[in-house]
Amino acid sequence: MKKYFKQLTIVIFALASLSIASCKKDNPVPETDQEEFDKTVLTFVELEADGNHELGTALTVTFDATGKPDKSHYHLTVGHAYRMYISLYSKGELVNDEILADVDLHQFFFTGAPNGVLNYTYEDNIGLKGVFEVMKENPTFTLNLILRHGIRKSNPLLPWNSPRSEYVKAGGADDLNVSFDLATGENH
Repeated sequence: MKKYFKQLTIVIFALASLSIASCKKDNPVPETDQEEFDKTVLTFVELEADGNHELGTALTVTFDATGKPDKSHYHLTVGHAYRMYISLYSKGELVNDEILADVDLHQFFFTGAPNGVLNYTYEDNIGLKGVFEVMKENPTFTLNLILRHGIRKSNPLLPWNSPRSEYVKAGGADDLNVSFDLATGENH
């Protein structure tokens, strides 16, 4: 009987130890902090031929919280360059400084333009400020604006027009993904 009681005690102790050990919580996997924007404004400022002096605002595109642009389509002129400023708003406040504070985790991509129609040069390490050059005429196409958060920038910036299949390899998730119809021509 003592032997049976001793074996029963060992089994109960083992089960109790196992149940306590299995109740430990796993460390939570941190989620990528996603920004939520209630308004996004793209301001295209036409540049002089030297590319250094601003002539004035040529075009403004405003997206609401759902990502809908304020107009059905927009136009830019072939042979012209435009400095584009992106303004991001959350709860009515401009949050560009917060995005710039995480410069190593963010990058804008601009996709959808047919080859050779546009060229973009980053003027910062994210894309909040840069220059679009309109290289050739093209009827309306859909230009997509994507802000990736949590991207690994161990290499130089990915090209501005990297397709989704390429930029997702750098990790992260889309904080912003909006689009608008754009036409490029001679006299727009």
